[in-house]
Amino acid sequence: MDNKISLQIIGRIYNDYGGKFGVPRQSGLVEEVISRVVLLPEFRRAEAFRGLAGFSHVWLLWLFSEGFASASGDNDDTTILTLPWR
Repeated sequence: MDNKISLQIIGRIYNDYGGKFGVPRQSGLVEEVISRVVLLPEFRRAEAFRGLAGFSHVWLLWLFSEGFASASGDNDDTTILTLPWR
């Protein structure tokens, strides 16, 4: 059985957090954060957002794009995910 899932990147999320240790671990610690979701050109279609204004919240599914060990096998500190409490 193949347990792999293939995901296609459709956009990026931008905000003022410059690194993983600047992001609060608990959402209640920050009252408001303004972020921008920028879709890649091929996904920028008005029909994708039809009806969105009728909702109070939007859940975005994401993953770290810069947090994986390099393809060369190097495991230096810049490519390894680190838990914030370590």
